[in-house]
Amino acid sequence: MRVSVVIITKNQLPYLEKSLPRIASQRLPGQKPEVIVVDSGSTDGARAYAEKQGVRLVCLEPHEFGFARAHNAGAEAATGDIIVRLSGDVVPMNNDWLYHLTQPFEEERVAYTWGSQTLFPSGHYSIWERWVQFVLYSRRDRGATRQVTGRAHTVLGGNMAVRRKLWQQNPYDESLPQAEDYAWAHFWLRKGDWVGVHVPQAGVFHGHEEGIWHGIQRSLSQSVLQGLILAGLIGRRSHSDVSPRHR
Repeated sequence: MRVSVVIITKNQLPYLEKSLPRIASQRLPGQKPEVIVVDSGSTDGARAYAEKQGVRLVCLEPHEFGFARAHNAGAEAATGDIIVRLSGDVVPMNNDWLYHLTQPFEEERVAYTWGSQTLFPSGHYSIWERWVQFVLYSRRDRGATRQVTGRAHTVLGGNMAVRRKLWQQNPYDESLPQAEDYAWAHFWLRKGDWVGVHVPQAGVFHGHEEGIWHGIQRSLSQSVLQGLILAGLIGRRSHSDVSPRHR
């Protein structure tokens, strides 16, 4: 299986300076992963740095940005059988992250996987962010690999891998402001033939250094969208006519 890693970013050079070298050093038997950076108007040197690292650069204008749109643009450029989604502020924890995240795809029923996350050791996080990390991730991510069927539970779209042939059949829904990862996962699980796999060993550093009220609003918005997706009211497939520039 060939693997492509798609990173979406804007003005996140300090994170790219950590994540790209770590991705390049991944111990993935028999191959070196393809890396695609989708940039949405960086002015901090992120584009130049990505090109210097030899990755493929896909450029979106700032007004074109949406999480689903950016990930679709990266997936369109990808050639791998498995497409890994990474947020621009995510850094893999070790050199075995990619192997653990993609290994479950050896089973043909696996539609997607997602890994664990922990806050960066140094960072200014609100009480809310630390509480969310503890409740949603900390305890659960200490367990063993587990399969999810029937309906989507928590997924971590910033540390997630999907089967490319399924993405081609059902791209991320660009009508959603967020939770497109959750909608995509639920779309395939509800069919009954596919499973998702949570892989705690595939860990990344990730955290939102934001004010407490902004964090609460983001979390509540995510929860509302997930509820509407489960109810079948939103989360349909959506296409865009935006044409990203490739380098």
